[in-house]
Amino acid sequence: MTEQTYYRIKDLADITNCSEAQIRYLLKENKIKAINAETWKLEGGYLFDKHALEAIKEKIKAGKGVTTRKAAEALGVSVATVLNYIRNGQLKATKQIDRGREKYMISEEELSTFSKSYSPTYQQTDRAPVRTPKHSRYLFQPFKNSVNGEMARVYSLSTHPEEQVAIGEQSQRIRLNELLKQYKPLKQMEWTQQFLQRKGDITFSFPLQHPRSSIYTLIDYIYNAIGLENCKARIKDDIVSFTCKPFQLRLDQITEGFIQTIESSMVSGRIIKGARSFQVIGETESIQSTLHYKNKEKLINLAKENDMSLEKFVKQILEDYLTTKNE
Repeated sequence: MTEQTYYRIKDLADITNCSEAQIRYLLKENKIKAINAETWKLEGGYLFDKHALEAIKEKIKAGKGVTTRKAAEALGVSVATVLNYIRNGQLKATKQIDRGREKYMISEEELSTFSKSYSPTYQQTDRAPVRTPKHSRYLFQPFKNSVNGEMARVYSLSTHPEEQVAIGEQSQRIRLNELLKQYKPLKQMEWTQQFLQRKGDITFSFPLQHPRSSIYTLIDYIYNAIGLENCKARIKDDIVSFTCKPFQLRLDQITEGFIQTIESSMVSGRIIKGARSFQVIGETESIQSTLHYKNKEKLINLAKENDMSLEKFVKQILEDYLTTKNE
């Protein structure tokens, strides 16, 4: 009888040229299974058979193509938006194991084809970044006329030149190519790719207003506080929906009218006032809980079936339950 060969995590890592962390990731995601999943603590670690080894070898690929992050940078959108394109079937991608982790990969040819037909615009349904790497301007950027001193602000950064416009103090719409001949930017900001991980977005809603309106002063402050990459906007029928990550304001920097502007235009978010500053944060808060590992596995599988992350799936279950209870 042939003696059965078993492998530990280190053995699998050495054989497949993966890191031990990558093997643990595959185990955690149920891509491979240990034969002693119930008793591994007593036996000094996980043990795997040849089936696990073959599964890893089959999953490991060269990772040819473009990652979702690289595709997001090329298109000037967030990674979440690229994932939505993939899930909606707009952008073709395949799941591959790249350096031991499963991820979507997009062929360069597919990305090139998609980018030619892709046309982000601030009239679209989904909120878009206030500036993309392709643009040297950003939404609501202030400009000043070098002759008469009038202000104008950028209104649209569509990829179509005829739709790239700013609004002047006389409510006139000025194409950006004409704007740059007579106006100079009052502020310049760079796209730094420093995305904040703070939970809970804040949303403001307001009609397009005079370039000197206090709402744009607020947006200027938010840009300075958290960066362009942590803000998104949608303009439809001249109504702006502006979303950003939580931010903090020092009381010596603002006036009572400034606070009133926040309160009157904020449709989602909270203000927490302190002695010297106040925070503007989202309405959602995190909770922690524990449950039996088998129930957790069931939740993970159900989340995958619904094409959702575990966090979003649990959130939906809780919200549905509370809604039903309140009816």
